[in-house]
Amino acid sequence: RKIYNKFFYTFHHIFEDKNYKKFKNLFKKRYQNKYVKKNSKDIILVDFFDYYPFIIYWAEICNYLNNKYGFQLKYFYFPFYNSFFSKFNFFLKKRRKIYESFNCFELINEIGLKINDSLKKKIIETYKSKVSSKKELLNLKIKDILVGDLIYDTFLRTKSSRVRATIDNLNDPYLINLVIRSHVIVDKLTEVFKDYNVKLLLPSHSSYIQYGISVRIATKNNVPV
Repeated sequence: RKIYNKFFYTFHHIFEDKNYKKFKNLFKKRYQNKYVKKNSKDIILVDFFDYYPFIIYWAEICNYLNNKYGFQLKYFYFPFYNSFFSKFNFFLKKRRKIYESFNCFELINEIGLKINDSLKKKIIETYKSKVSSKKELLNLKIKDILVGDLIYDTFLRTKSSRVRATIDNLNDPYLINLVIRSHVIVDKLTEVFKDYNVKLLLPSHSSYIQYGISVRIATKNNVPV
């Protein structure tokens, strides 16, 4: 079963089957010639999420607002699982074509975001000085954005062992990595909300660091979600 799942997942991300082509062509026919104001700073920020029913809904909402107000459509991508597929843009090619077929283009991609070792070290030192209990972890904030509960939930959901009820080690390397990633996500999204006039955020979830941080920054900036 594991081999089958691996094969299916690989096929899904690389090969274009007839259903995928139908889906993409339908979007092109429906939306491609309706793009307005390419240089507008007014944007709708969309989650680059791999679930086609969500994408259909987002395409309709985005293009309705695009046609009415001339908003640009941009997506953000922070991989949920740290897998082999999440490390390379090659495996995003199919999904990218789907998004571009309804005029939505990349704005943030974590794969291309780098963090230097000195900053990483500083983040770890700050985390260890602030967090000595689970309660302190849950209440952890980055730039006034509550992220601790999102980090906690992400750890429980994505850590390799599926049966996990709590965090036993506050210095677990995987947990530390989630803290570092949270800093990167907060910094990048804060920059986006500063540089662009975000009119609407369309996330797949309101939980986990990959999605929930965007929701909280949008809410802080009075942007509808």
